[in-house]
Parts: sequence; C-alpha cells; structure tokens
Amino acid sequence: MAAGWPLGTEHENDRGEAASPHDVNVRRETGAMSAMAMPTRPGALVTPPLPRSHVPRPRLDTVLEAAVLDAALVLVSAPAGSGKSSAVSGWLARRDGGGAWYSLDVEDNDPALFWPSIAAALHLDATDTADARWIATSLVEQSSGPVVVVLDDYHLVSNPVIHAGVDQLLVEAPAALRLVIATRHDPPLALSRLRSHGALRELRFDELRFDTDETAAVFGRIAGVTLPPLHAQRLVERTEGWVAAIQLVGLSAGVSDDPTTVVDAFTADHRHVFDYFRDEVIASLSDRLRAFLVDTAIPRAPVRTAVRRRHRGG
Repeated sequence: MAAGWPLGTEHENDRGEAASPHDVNVRRETGAMSAMAMPTRPGALVTPPLPRSHVPRPRLDTVLEAAVLDAALVLVSAPAGSGKSSAVSGWLARRDGGGAWYSLDVEDNDPALFWPSIAAALHLDATDTADARWIATSLVEQSSGPVVVVLDDYHLVSNPVIHAGVDQLLVEAPAALRLVIATRHDPPLALSRLRSHGALRELRFDELRFDTDETAAVFGRIAGVTLPPLHAQRLVERTEGWVAAIQLVGLSAGVSDDPTTVVDAFTADHRHVFDYFRDEVIASLSDRLRAFLVDTAIPRAPVRTAVRRRHRGG
C-alpha cells in the first residue's frame, strides 16, 4: 500500500525543512530521495488567496457541497470572468475538510508533469511513474472517505492522453475521489456517460451569475460606497450578473464623485470591458480563430465570400 500524508499537512525533506509544492521530493522504499517533475510556477498546488472583492456566496457553497456528496465529477463551466475560481476557492476555504488544488497552465499538458503534480497535491508518496491508475489505486487503498481535488483552468489542457487519464481516474476511483473541474468550456471527457450514471453535476453561467445583493456587496468592496438597490438592480441587468464587468464598473465608480452616474452610463463597449475582453478572451484564441473573427467582424458580401473560400480550403 502506498504511504501518504493527510491533506493539509506539510511534507518535510531530510533536513526537516518544508518542501515547496513545486519541488516535491519523493521517498522511495529504500529511503532515498529523488526529484520528480513538478510545476515550476510557485503556488500551482496552493489554493489561491481570496481577492479583496470576494464576497461569500452561501447559495453556491450549498450547491457545490451537495454536488461533491453526490457525484465523482463536478464541472464548473462558464466564460472568462464569471467568477469560477473565486467561487470554488471560497467554498473550499470554508468547507470542513478542505481539499487539494491544482492551477493548470499550458505546460501541464505533459503527462510526466501532470500526474506527479496531482499526486503531490494529494500528498501521495508517488513514484516517478505516477499515472491515473497509480493515483486511483492509492486513493482506494488509503481512503477513509472521498477527497476533493480542484483542477482550475482545465481549458488549458489540450493533450488527449491527459483527458483519457482523467476519464480513467474517474472510473477507477469513483468512491475515493471528488474531482472539481473549473473551465471556460466543456472538456472532451466522457461527460454523457457520467451524466447518464448520475456521476456528474454541472454549474454553468446561470448558476454563477451575481444577483442584486451579491452585486451590491462586490461593488461596495471595490468602490467603497453603498450602491442604492435600484442602481444595484440596474447594474445586474446591464452586466447580466457577469462579475468581471461588475468589478470593472466598481473600479470606475471608486474614482467618481457620483458612483451612480457610472452605473447609469455603463454599456458593453466600456473601455475597461473592452480591455478585459481583449486580454482574457481574444488573446487566448488560436491564430486561425482570431483571423476568422477579424474576417467576419463586418459581414459584407465580398467578405462573406472570401471567408467561405478561405475556410473551405483550410
């Protein structure tokens, strides 16, 4: 049986020093220490601190807690700026028992990095050949109850080998694992099979939208003023509860003599919203998709014809 450390404890090296989460050493049966590939980003395996604008969302905490009690996979899928990471990290910080966290990046498409990182997040005493089956077996052998693992920014994973391994992990350790995936779009996992077996719970933008009270609370934390209920409702209507826009309006209102006028004047082409969309959405697209959006932005007849020809040939 593989040895492991309880969640929430620190692993120490041979000198009694706490090992950093991105440079974990693995103890073999001989007692020797050998380096394993770990994320080079400091804090990749640490739940991110809650931002100043964070407000507790008890209704989402309740939904997430019920979801991990019932299903092996909890999918939190919504566009950029919907508050996915904040909602999940806030719930994880407040729940009894906590859980493991792994913030993903493009470098994590390497299975030799991905699976040892999952093992480290779970404080498993892994070998250098850790994979989905090894992790599933270790969890089943050790488990006194299901452990929660959050994979944040899973949309950055594009390697089909990793997707297949995650499917395998969900199949082989369904009682020992509760996997929470936060992503901007649905991953190519066996979602229909999980859904049909009652092993999938889904939170999407409709659940993540901020209501009037939550909007007023976020606005107050950022702008430092209390937004009248009528204007809070107006801000919800104009942003559709999209928290990134609510925060951007709050930043503008914080330097205004009359914050309510900022809410009244807010539109979707607000400069800060445009900057966010450019940096967080457009910049993350492939060159081909960006070119397609530029080509189709003004759908005049000659442009439509050229686009059709170009993409038929591509």
